[in-house]
This record gives sequence, structure tokens and C-alpha cells, in this order.
Amino acid sequence: MEKTKKTADEFLIDWRKENNTDLAVYSSYHIDAMEAYADYRLRKYKSTKTKMDEFEKLKKEDGQWKMIIIDEEGDDINLSFNYDNCVNVDTEKYSYLTLSIENLYMMIQAIEDSEEEYFKDFNKIKKEGGEIL
Repeated sequence: MEKTKKTADEFLIDWRKENNTDLAVYSSYHIDAMEAYADYRLRKYKSTKTKMDEFEKLKKEDGQWKMIIIDEEGDDINLSFNYDNCVNVDTEKYSYLTLSIENLYMMIQAIEDSEEEYFKDFNKIKKEGGEIL
């Protein structure tokens, strides 16, 4: 089964569904602000060279588990994990980050997931008789 890539419009629709679940608690101002922000993120996604399916997914690059998340201001934040129950946040391009609770939960989940992946990797190396650095 071939995995289909999410278009920018599909991402925006999903994002709006996830972030506008209880409209009764928001004033019309907040709803307008959220829609404007979602439109801003959509424009950012369309203008970036990074493919949509590369955001918010744990991937292995050069032997290291990594992830790109989007902060609350629409900036791409590069994360890396080193099998130490921590996340390294690349802040080189930014003077500050604006992270939501959702961003923080996503980071925690990514730490846990990367730890599991590293554990699998090291067990595979060990099983094959390889050397663990």
C-alpha cells in the first residue's frame, strides 16, 4: 500500500479540526485570529522547500533521530535526539521560541519514541554481533 502525502490544504483542514474542537469557548475574535494564523501557516508551508510530510515526524538521519516541529509563530524548529532522554532544540536561527503545550507534549512523545527506536537499533546491532559506540 502506497503512503499518500498530505497536501497543504489537507494539513490546514486537519489543523483546524484539531485546534477548533470546542468553538463554544472562543469569541469570534479568537476564531478569526486562529483562522488567520492557520492561513499564515499554510502560506509558510507552501513557501518552504521542506515537504509537508517531513513535519512533526520522527526520522532517522545519519544515525540520529530527528524531527521538525512548527512553533506557535510558524517557525520550523529542528529537534534531535541522542538516546539520553533529552531533546536538543536547534535555536541558532532564532532569538526566542514560542512553544505551545501541544509542542511540548509532542517533544515529550518524540523523546519517548526516539528512546524506543534507539533501543531497537542497539539491540539489532548487538544481536548481529556489531560494536556499539
